[in-house]
Amino acid sequence: MKKIIIIILIVIILILLIGFLILKSFKVFDKFGMVNKIEHGKYLKITYSASGNSNGNVDYIELDLVKKELHTSYKEYHNEELQENTYKVSDKDIEEIIKYLDDNNVIGLSTYENKEGFYPLDGPSNTLSIICSDNTYSIDGYINFPGNGNQIYGNLTKKLYTLKK
Repeated sequence: MKKIIIIILIVIILILLIGFLILKSFKVFDKFGMVNKIEHGKYLKITYSASGNSNGNVDYIELDLVKKELHTSYKEYHNEELQENTYKVSDKDIEEIIKYLDDNNVIGLSTYENKEGFYPLDGPSNTLSIICSDNTYSIDGYINFPGNGNQIYGNLTKKLYTLKK
């Protein structure tokens, strides 16, 4: 009788262990609508481009998290001169952005694809890239992300524009 109970316990433990390993391999959601956090290296840069409408505009921002500088390039029409500026960014702003990236799993948005292929014909291309020491994570701004992904994307791009001080 003891042998049967021991065998049953071993079988139950094996089933639980195998079930755990199987579930661990699936993408399970951390928060509503967000995939598991992606392990990444150190954040180096964040770039955002809303360039390329029918007027030939350029609207590009690059936040260098290591040098603590914000570089901007802007022109509204193709025949205008490109306006380039560099701004110093405070340690507090850098910390806020890194905390926002981590707390909201922004890199997780890079796992979604624009399967519908919808882009405005005369609108700019909106792309956010997060450059880490191990990889570059690109996020297409025309994806309808699940959950609050669109809000997370929009809040980050707005924050980048507010750094121009």
